[in-house]
Amino acid sequence: MNENKKKWFIVGLFLFIFAVITAGQGKIIKYEILRKWTPGRDGTGMEILVSPTNTKEEVLTLAKYLRDQYVKSGFVTIHIFDLKEAWENRYNDNYSQVKYFKHYLVAIWVPKMNKEEITWMAERREEPKKK
Repeated sequence: MNENKKKWFIVGLFLFIFAVITAGQGKIIKYEILRKWTPGRDGTGMEILVSPTNTKEEVLTLAKYLRDQYVKSGFVTIHIFDLKEAWENRYNDNYSQVKYFKHYLVAIWVPKMNKEEITWMAERREEPKKK
């Protein structure tokens, strides 16, 4: 194999390995922290707002990212919403439960000693149309 072919083979191999390593690592969407607290003596509690135009896949990628970022601090409880009104009414018994669970997207629960959970809560949410 001549030098030029070796060079392109190595470049191609590098690009292939890079693609395999980065596969599944989605882009982290923008989010706003609406409330943050420390549950118990340590750990992280957060309620987060994302855009209603984000897809389920994008929101779950964010959820996994946040879990991985905060699990080192101990107990983790994070809730993700896509409508501030739903978040503001989370304790309002008169607020429509259908509307609430359309916009309460994800619950992340990572107890110290047990198996972590990321649960998609918004079963009736329609996927936004992407351009």
